[in-house]
Amino acid sequence: MKLTIRSETPPGEKLPYYQIGLRRYPSVTTILGVLAKPALVQWAANQAAEKALDWAETVWDRKSPIGIGTLNEWKRAFVGNKDSAADIGTWTHLLMDSLLGGTKLRVPFPGKKDGTEQRLRKAAESAMRELKMKPIAPGALVYDRKNEYAGTFDAIVSIKGRPALVDWKTSSDVYPEYHLQTAAYLGALLSQKPQRTTVPARAILRLDKRAGAWDLVYAPSALIDDLAVFLAVKQVYNWKSKGATWRRGA
Repeated sequence: MKLTIRSETPPGEKLPYYQIGLRRYPSVTTILGVLAKPALVQWAANQAAEKALDWAETVWDRKSPIGIGTLNEWKRAFVGNKDSAADIGTWTHLLMDSLLGGTKLRVPFPGKKDGTEQRLRKAAESAMRELKMKPIAPGALVYDRKNEYAGTFDAIVSIKGRPALVDWKTSSDVYPEYHLQTAAYLGALLSQKPQRTTVPARAILRLDKRAGAWDLVYAPSALIDDLAVFLAVKQVYNWKSKGATWRRGA
């Protein structure tokens, strides 16, 4: 089965919207950003604590005073680490693309030289081999004109002969909103290709940065149910973002 998807180039990285013709549609990840993420709050607190411990280990014996600058550095520690995690996530996407395409990834690893790169490579190669993963269609931008949103899915692949729309993650867990994300992508894809006879499954492939292992988690709910929840979240997003600057061009 050969799948072709018409894709338009997004206006740039990290924007909250995609420009589709004359319209601006909020991205799927931006919409889901209105959901509370308690694990992220704990992670941010841990980053500040780890920064303080690092400081203590290196300068405590010198009895250096803890100034305002040092405290602010601790408070902002999660920002730099969040950017680093995002860079590693982008690199991992490129790694998966290269493995699916049978090419060698030539992009330098953006993280620390602490074994993370090797663990991610090990996890990715193991998943590809054990799941008998083969490419069907590369990631592409999809959009839903009726419900006014857009997003870029990672890939459609064959997993042991079964087609699936898969998103790659390097998070510490597979969170429920990830399945809303894949539902939004697949819903948008089907809105562009309503005559499709084969509808792929939805799954998250998580590559563990610490253990070098992988998890494949299929969406536990039907597409229609997850899509209904996503559209409800979008209503909340619409309410919160009424005055957003980027909407002026919509």
